[in-house]
Amino acid sequence: MISLAAIQAELHNITTRLNEATGKIHDGITLDLSDLAPRTAKLCDAILQLPPEQALDMLTTLNDAVSKLDALSDRIKS
Repeated sequence: MISLAAIQAELHNITTRLNEATGKIHDGITLDLSDLAPRTAKLCDAILQLPPEQALDMLTTLNDAVSKLDALSDRIKS
């Protein structure tokens, strides 16, 4: 099992990557985000292995990441 600290770090890294991607796309820079899908799937699998209390503690951060992904998607579509 992956440690809670490693899960939190990966979630932070993915969220940071989404923020950076949004800025780069805004500046017209092309980038490859193909690594996000497998990383996100692995992260979700790891979260599901956590005790429920720890997983629920991450809910706000997960919702923030989803919001950033939605914003990135909107930016790409526009």
